[in-house]
Amino acid sequence: MQKRKIIIWSIVIIVGLVAIIAMCDIFVAWNASGKTYEDVDSIPHRKVGLILGTSPISTWTGRRNYYFDHRIKAGADLYKAGKVDWLVVSGGDYRNTENGYDEPVAMRDSLMKQGVDSTRIILDYDGTRTLNSIAKMRDVYCQDSITIISQEYHNERALYLAKHLGIDAIAFNAKTPGQHTSWWRNRGREVLARVKLFIDVARGLHPDIKESIIRDFTNVDADVMSSDFETFSEFICQRQQNENIPVVSTELRNCFSGSPPVRVFYSKHIGLPLPVNGIILACLRLTAAKTTYSRPPALRQSSDSAPMP
Repeated sequence: MQKRKIIIWSIVIIVGLVAIIAMCDIFVAWNASGKTYEDVDSIPHRKVGLILGTSPISTWTGRRNYYFDHRIKAGADLYKAGKVDWLVVSGGDYRNTENGYDEPVAMRDSLMKQGVDSTRIILDYDGTRTLNSIAKMRDVYCQDSITIISQEYHNERALYLAKHLGIDAIAFNAKTPGQHTSWWRNRGREVLARVKLFIDVARGLHPDIKESIIRDFTNVDADVMSSDFETFSEFICQRQQNENIPVVSTELRNCFSGSPPVRVFYSKHIGLPLPVNGIILACLRLTAAKTTYSRPPALRQSSDSAPMP
């Protein structure tokens, strides 16, 4: 009798779990109804497209990852068709793991090979979770209307997160590879991720975003926006020529002679050069205590109030 009760309760629990998993999956798919597109011509224009990260090499097999290839092609097609003006490539740096890559750099390089202007690509290293990628668009990049780019099953979950965070999002479905093994593996993982999605929402889980400087990269100074310089001192010299002001002293410029190439943004709202490599800002603060230099009032105010990287 006792054994029979255990069997019955086991069946009830299993059926209940399956029902919960199925309901989570169905509800996420229902929420995305009418918000996903597969034809470039039919999707509305949005200023920013967000490509959700994956590696060019499968972390499971070490072979070519066609999910990556199709996401890159989808993003490039949207950009070249004028459906998005900017592309944010969001992922993580997994070079220290087996078969791992620097995902944002790999995505940027692949997009450039397909004809996307490098100055229209933004690298986001907080994209280790879909929640981080979506939340950062609102909280750091100041975007409330975006196009999400990934495979259909991933887009559906991302759209639910966007709605939960108050972002008006649509999605473009990149082609899903035809390998049955990888499809079942990724689809199964996605079903469980949708259950975790509702658990996270119920718990009020917050995104883990390390970059804290808020900037709208779509509204920047065109002369210096996203320019590549061999050293940071070259950027300083260029700003002096453009604005005819003594930004920093020769001693401070020399501090950066031989710095690695960096990508620099100049924000109209903040008035401060925002290097992707936060080490430069730290150097500025350390050197400022040892040298006297002149800066315009807007730049002085912003740098004094900016948080440490």
